[in-house]
Amino acid sequence: RCPNGIEKHEWAAFLTYRLKPENQEKAAKNAANRAKQTIPHTLGTMTYARFKHLLESDDGRKYTRGDIYGISHKRSDGTFINAEAQKKSEELETHRQGNSSLNDDAYIAVFGKEHPGHVRGMGFGVVPSKYLGRSSRTQALTSGGNDVRQELDASNAKIRALEEQVATLTQQFALYSRGSQVSDMDAPTRGRPSSTSHETQD
Repeated sequence: RCPNGIEKHEWAAFLTYRLKPENQEKAAKNAANRAKQTIPHTLGTMTYARFKHLLESDDGRKYTRGDIYGISHKRSDGTFINAEAQKKSEELETHRQGNSSLNDDAYIAVFGKEHPGHVRGMGFGVVPSKYLGRSSRTQALTSGGNDVRQELDASNAKIRALEEQVATLTQQFALYSRGSQVSDMDAPTRGRPSSTSHETQD
């Protein structure tokens, strides 16, 4: 049944997408991964990067990954989601106390090295080479939502370019196929000469 406020064709497209076997498999895998998480955050579907950007826009100051971790793992009443989340937050604070320029080092000390192609605690689209490979740790910590948007814009531009290339190649192939068929129909038949060509001339 189509929910209120949603167009029927949009709902049909959504169901078609969700019912595809590959998408159901992906959803099941994501659900299994979420079930394995021992320290869930309280942001719902919002990414860390988006949450960080909203906080910085509202408060007019920069937030580190450690700041975001502490806030995003607390309930609305200010208590941590569980004991493990509180322990990690306290470890972060201990490592970075007195030296704000080492916030990334503190995060790595508590949670381990960054995974290739992904910066822990920053969400999708932020890679270590962009976030940590700056000449200054402070620069890395102030990148925030702008870097995320730039990464996504660049990715979307590449996707659009590839889609245009595929569409062009598909069109060219279709034209070529039609042209070949016409040429085959118009071309003279090759092979043995007809019997009339062997008749003797008087």
